[in-house]
Amino acid sequence: MQYVKINKIILFLIFLIFFFIISLYALYILKSTPYYLFIVYIYIFSTAYFFYKDIKLEATLFYKTVFFFIAVILISWGQHVFSFFDHQRIAEGTIFFVIGIIFLIFSYNKNADPYMALKEKNNKFVYEKFFVFLLLIFSFIARAYNLEKFFPGVWYDEAQNGFETLRLMDSKEVEFFITRYTYMPSMFFYISSVFIKIFGFNIISLRLVSAFLGTLSVIAFYFLLKEIFKNWLIAIFGALIYSFSRWNLNFSRIAFLGILTVLLLTLFAYFYLKSINTNKKIFLISAGVCLGLTHYTYSVAYFIHFLILLHFLYLFIKNYKLFLKEKLKIYFLLYLIAIFISLPLIVYAIKNPALFFQRANDISFFGEIKNSQSLTPLIKNIESYLLSFNFEGDYNGRHNIYKKPLFDYLTGIFFVIGFIYSLLTPRFRFFVLWLIIMYIPGIISISIETPQFYRIIGAMPAVFIIVILGITKSIGVLNLIIKNKKFVYSIYLITAIFIISMNIYQYYFLYPKEEGTYLSFSPEATRIGKFINEKKDYLVIVSPAKNMYGFYQWEQKVICDFMTYKKTDYKNLIDSMVVYRAELDYLKKKGIAVILRPTDTKEIEKIEKQYSNKFVKEEYKNPFNNEPIFYCYYIDKNDIIVSKDENLIIRME
Repeated sequence: MQYVKINKIILFLIFLIFFFIISLYALYILKSTPYYLFIVYIYIFSTAYFFYKDIKLEATLFYKTVFFFIAVILISWGQHVFSFFDHQRIAEGTIFFVIGIIFLIFSYNKNADPYMALKEKNNKFVYEKFFVFLLLIFSFIARAYNLEKFFPGVWYDEAQNGFETLRLMDSKEVEFFITRYTYMPSMFFYISSVFIKIFGFNIISLRLVSAFLGTLSVIAFYFLLKEIFKNWLIAIFGALIYSFSRWNLNFSRIAFLGILTVLLLTLFAYFYLKSINTNKKIFLISAGVCLGLTHYTYSVAYFIHFLILLHFLYLFIKNYKLFLKEKLKIYFLLYLIAIFISLPLIVYAIKNPALFFQRANDISFFGEIKNSQSLTPLIKNIESYLLSFNFEGDYNGRHNIYKKPLFDYLTGIFFVIGFIYSLLTPRFRFFVLWLIIMYIPGIISISIETPQFYRIIGAMPAVFIIVILGITKSIGVLNLIIKNKKFVYSIYLITAIFIISMNIYQYYFLYPKEEGTYLSFSPEATRIGKFINEKKDYLVIVSPAKNMYGFYQWEQKVICDFMTYKKTDYKNLIDSMVVYRAELDYLKKKGIAVILRPTDTKEIEKIEKQYSNKFVKEEYKNPFNNEPIFYCYYIDKNDIIVSKDENLIIRME
């Protein structure tokens, strides 16, 4: 067996040269010091510290390690090129990625076992319980923090979900599917009803539902990682990164249905893998229950059946005798339980197929393909989702920092490494398949909305399992060389600190300051709702926003109704509106406050002409561009024109 010996002085010089190259590049090319430069520095110094002696490696391991380092440098450079968000440089960044991936394939070493990278303590159960408890506490705090004021407003879907919950609470019948605007199953709304009963009807209660479910999804992900990696330390490490990822954090803090899907898919995957690995009925029953319950969440969950089917075929082809003897009954019982749990929804879908598939039909791209008579929409969607990981992501400010990729700089690199190693490691191909299948709902959506991180939310656990594999395999490669427990712990700790701190900074500090975030939470309707609650001494009259681009007038009304529910009444402006003196006197109102949007040009012209000097006008502006989002016209009740002239915008009788 041939060995390669590397002198520690040569190693030191390599680290030194690399340090100077990136420093000179930052100072003279970038002329700045990006945050990831410090990440590279700390990784260099942390690694160099442990290379205090000559290294002797078996030749094959040496060359694989060299290939691995070249691969990481090339992939990192590709990620760096992508970080400029320059579409003209997509090809350049992709080339570095592809070459890096080729080196990564040749560097693959199955002995770089992530399970052995961390050693568990003998009294691991005490430590494990303590760290899981901390994980639970920190995850919930991160999700429950400042739920009302952090976001610039309330979005229509959140308000509508609140009203649907109220309606279900008042109904004497159990509904399994909601048809009004939502066209989704009802489990999230019934869970929300518990929080509304405890905390009242407000946006905090609704967002607390997601915070609660998101916290549980992190704990479920911990147990899934533990089952996959057979090591609770890696599971804690991975669950922390998952917990503080922007993707999970955001959908754990807004009142959308998707995070419930993530929780149940994670639980299903955990029990499903346990049942396959152990053949124990308790895990099989639990998997069946979770699979059945996923159908009552967000509709993207239905795609999980394609994953189960393909895994079924894989196990059959791999060893059909063992499959027929042991595994076939597992799948039979799994679906027997799942169908029993899902039966009410299945019956509803059979009786009402048009309603059940309404939402899917509304957002699918099949109409685009038919109209264009080409596969261009499909190709565009696939391209946009491929670029969304590392280059340019979701444009929707409710789902993401405007156009930012799904991952931070460091996680993006580890995802590429983990994805390739997942393909090369048979037992991890299941998670690649999970990722691909759960991206299908996004890929078949209308192209104008892609990439959309909400519609691929079912892939979230698989994506981060792949990321964690990339991290553990990378550290595993270094561990084969250094074989030092302190090094392994320090690199895991540094990686966790950097990834978590980057995501905390991006989400809690950058995200709320983005104009895209501000515009995506209907700030005008939210502010009008607050205005109505504040101006109790005026009868507030709100224009229906007929000409407002991008928002349907009923969306605006639902948000205003939500903000003012059981607090203050207001009226919607109609043509030749009549205000009654007796009503104003009875309600002890000083007068009327008329809310008009800048797009209400005819109404603005009328009120300013007909009431000339009889009003006081206030402007409420967009803080980013200083443009008005609405005007308020205060008119004293004694100045309201008494007339039967229907040409008047507002009159008194």
